[in-house]
Amino acid sequence: MARVVRLLGAAFLLAGWIGLGLALALVTLDASRYEGYRPDPSELINAATLVAAVAGLLLGYVHGVRTREPGGVPGVPRRLAVLLAVAAVVAALHLLANDLLYRYVVPLPADLRNNRTSPVGLVVSGLGFPLLAALLGFGVGLLRRRVTGSAPTDAGRPASTWRWWVLVVAVGAVGLFTAPEFVRVGAELATTRFGGSLASTASGERATVWLPSGRYAVYRSYGGTMSAVACELTGPDGRALALARPAVVFTDNSDSAVTMLLGTFDLDSAGEVSLSCRDRPGDTFDIGFPPRIRGPLEPLVYAPTAVLPGIGLLPGVVAAGVLLVRRRPPRLGAPEGPGGEPQEIAHTEPPSRDSEGRGT
Repeated sequence: MARVVRLLGAAFLLAGWIGLGLALALVTLDASRYEGYRPDPSELINAATLVAAVAGLLLGYVHGVRTREPGGVPGVPRRLAVLLAVAAVVAALHLLANDLLYRYVVPLPADLRNNRTSPVGLVVSGLGFPLLAALLGFGVGLLRRRVTGSAPTDAGRPASTWRWWVLVVAVGAVGLFTAPEFVRVGAELATTRFGGSLASTASGERATVWLPSGRYAVYRSYGGTMSAVACELTGPDGRALALARPAVVFTDNSDSAVTMLLGTFDLDSAGEVSLSCRDRPGDTFDIGFPPRIRGPLEPLVYAPTAVLPGIGLLPGVVAAGVLLVRRRPPRLGAPEGPGGEPQEIAHTEPPSRDSEGRGT
């Protein structure tokens, strides 16, 4: 059981690192640039290569700290070969996942897909930097081992449990912020149609338009900071129509007068629809067609508010579960055998004695 938990934990850490690295890279690029920024393929590839290099650096450091002197077993050459193989696999998987992300999950528009490298060429050209980082981390780890004369051991793990819990909390906090932001930025990049006006009105006024049955959207155009908006939407029979708000602040990613999606509504039968919204003077409100988002992120844009933070917390919850299982003390009377598996104790019956006390 312990071996299965370790394998699942390693697979989870690899998948979690790749997913978190891809999401953080896109969110960081968006947050560090100007309004209306849209990354080109080279920036996305460079960001993925940098994340893979950080992974290689950390892997190299851990291997270096745990490596004995050349005469020991395992020695430096063997540990270094293992390190380079693992670092190459992690980097290749991350770079391949980055390419697949922007082909299928966040399909970029045609103007952002020009001159894209093939997946094989992307992986081959991006391995050098992560492998050099792994070598650097390995050297730093060896230096620390020689200076301190000690390395992490299984016996020292219980004393550092609090550090693992700090890491679990940090993973949960980062995921809580990153998941909604990744959906917002990814959906904006994958949008091929946004806005378009079938009817328009200024703040405090009312617009009426005849519409066939179908799904429509309400947009707001503003030139300053966003604020709360109260809108009244009525259908053909005079009853209020429900406006489904998006789970994220979804805009056209413009750098001037920004158009924001306030929500969508369904019209069961054709007729007149009336819209009135109140906000700052100068803002306009439009009824139009809903955004067209390529890829699988569209349902998440309209998901309930708690869904995206819940997805972001999931890695932290799973990591906490793995940590609890690994830190669980062994059962009394069941020492661990090779590979960490519990070892059964053979029970023997005491010898029987006859009526005179002699053993039989």
